[in-house]
Amino acid sequence: MFPLFRLLARGFSDQSIGVGLAMDRRGIRTNGRDCNGYLDELAQRCMIQVVERSRTNGRIRKFRIHDLFRDLCISVAKKNRFFTTYNYSNEDDDVVTSRRLVVCDPYGYVRVQNAGTMMSYSIFRARSLLFFHLVLGGEGESFVAYCCSNLLGMANSAKRLLQHFFHSFRQLRVIHLNVSKGAGLVKRESYGINMPEEIGGLIHLRYLHVICYSCSLPSSIENLSNLQTLHLTGVVNFRLPKSLWKIQTLARFRCLPSNEFMPSSGIGCQKSLRILQNVRAGRWMRQLKELTSLRKLAITNISEKEQVDMLCESLCKLDHLTSLYLEIFVSLLATTTLFSSLPSHHNFRKLTISSFGLAPHTGLSGLSQNLANLSLERMKLARETVTALEGLQGLVVLQIRYCRILEDRLYFRGGFRRLRHLRLAHLERLRYMRIESGAMKDLAQLTIDTCINLAMVPEGLEHLASVKKLVVSGMPDGFVERIREGGEDIHKIQHIPSVDIKLKETLVFSI
Repeated sequence: MFPLFRLLARGFSDQSIGVGLAMDRRGIRTNGRDCNGYLDELAQRCMIQVVERSRTNGRIRKFRIHDLFRDLCISVAKKNRFFTTYNYSNEDDDVVTSRRLVVCDPYGYVRVQNAGTMMSYSIFRARSLLFFHLVLGGEGESFVAYCCSNLLGMANSAKRLLQHFFHSFRQLRVIHLNVSKGAGLVKRESYGINMPEEIGGLIHLRYLHVICYSCSLPSSIENLSNLQTLHLTGVVNFRLPKSLWKIQTLARFRCLPSNEFMPSSGIGCQKSLRILQNVRAGRWMRQLKELTSLRKLAITNISEKEQVDMLCESLCKLDHLTSLYLEIFVSLLATTTLFSSLPSHHNFRKLTISSFGLAPHTGLSGLSQNLANLSLERMKLARETVTALEGLQGLVVLQIRYCRILEDRLYFRGGFRRLRHLRLAHLERLRYMRIESGAMKDLAQLTIDTCINLAMVPEGLEHLASVKKLVVSGMPDGFVERIREGGEDIHKIQHIPSVDIKLKETLVFSI
């Protein structure tokens, strides 16, 4: 169904849940965890190729399929009327044959005069509607542009047809709208989607994913009593009504980190909410402790001591939390109690802290030993900080990004027994790094990204026989020359099977 051959496992799982295809081994509809089992089975049968797995739990995150296998899947699906594709190559075909419609029109070839065929399809059949790469703007707009720009609130004359459009999709369960603009045809701020009140009539809708510059949802969205997933990917400007938080079934909400979206005070009734990402800190955090089903949480712009206190009160009560992202603008010297309030149960595996304060080593040493993935961003790191991290025996992934190294050097003297992946990125003050004997015995991959003042390959790397891959990206020419054949540091990396050198996101050479 997807026009690209490289796919995200998250979208696959969420849409499978939306259409009711996700089931466990007993044939009972599930919440999506078993979808990962399906992907693992397909990978074992060599039907898909795994591109990326989670470094924390090993689940498939990205995968790809062969173009011939994709063609075979589409052929079998069409034969069994599982879905219908609609584009410039088959716009005259009879599309009233299946309950799932996929429209891919990156060049605007599907013409407006064929709207009648599409509309006749929508009235009775549709359960899933997926729009990919829809081009807006220009003369002689395509039908897709007509339905997804003019119809979606950009032209008053077309709103009546859009109202009829949604009124006809009473049985719709999945909507995916990927909207782009023609180059130089419309202003960036122009290609947006203003949903009409009639969308509230789609009472069976379970999945809504919008990809565009701006999006506005009406207050009638509270009538979507079965909505489980709301993704606003790529949406920079959006307006969401407070009535959104009246939907009791909402389980997954995602938006861009750049959006300063703050939930309303009614969020406490969301007992089914599992994913709440990239929302701004505010008074709503008083009800955070009531969201007992949360698995993933990301809060930005924590700028008041009172907000930190609300976090400390709530986090220890979220027994199912697995992943946490916090962007803090207050000094971490005053928030050491935050680290001791973090969940200590075995499910809590991933933590990202982004702050402009000094990292308190006393707080970091109190983190849960179950923590497997830790990212530190924009902090001031002292030597004591690294010493505190060495005590985290369960750590598998460690990322240090955009941090200020106070002493211009990093020493890893011991510990990190289970560490497999270490990534150092945009550490402008870092000039020297040393890994002592006995530290990071299981390290498999080291990534050094844009540490422009790092003079040489870390000392001690030659003693780490477990390292299988070294990735160097955005480093100056002097550093790269040291690891080329005959360079001064070649003896440090000659035991590593894979060495990738990247400059400006372009692969230079691999060893």
